[in-house]
Amino acid sequence: MSNDQYIFNELYESTMKDFETNSKKFVALIEGCKCQNKKGFFKEFAIKMKFPDYFGDNWDAFNECINDLEWLNCEQYVVFMKDFDFLFKNDEKNLTLFLKILVDTVEEWNMGREYGALQTLPTPFHIVIYSDKEIISDLLIKTHNEQINLF
Repeated sequence: MSNDQYIFNELYESTMKDFETNSKKFVALIEGCKCQNKKGFFKEFAIKMKFPDYFGDNWDAFNECINDLEWLNCEQYVVFMKDFDFLFKNDEKNLTLFLKILVDTVEEWNMGREYGALQTLPTPFHIVIYSDKEIISDLLIKTHNEQINLF
């Protein structure tokens, strides 16, 4: 086990321990090995993020659900993504689309939102990513977001 993987695992375990006593905090572990294609990706997120039954297994529905999460009724979110290099293996188009949604989502949650009469306060939303490969360097360039932590 690499030092980065050890740190990622320890951070996940300590976050889980901290959050288990507070029902207003939510933590999820997304396993990249289950997200090698769109079907697996949507299934993994739907299960781990507890998406409602009406989730439509498409990018518009994913974007809507990841930016809503009202069914969780939490004040803070942390999403750990393990083995990120398996995500959309050999599918740059879907990986790029996911990264764009991810960056926009983190920004919206952390800044708050205003959609006409609907306003939401800023809510901590963090992404912690672990990958063994050089993809991390590319992500740093693509994201430029302090709420996405890369290991």
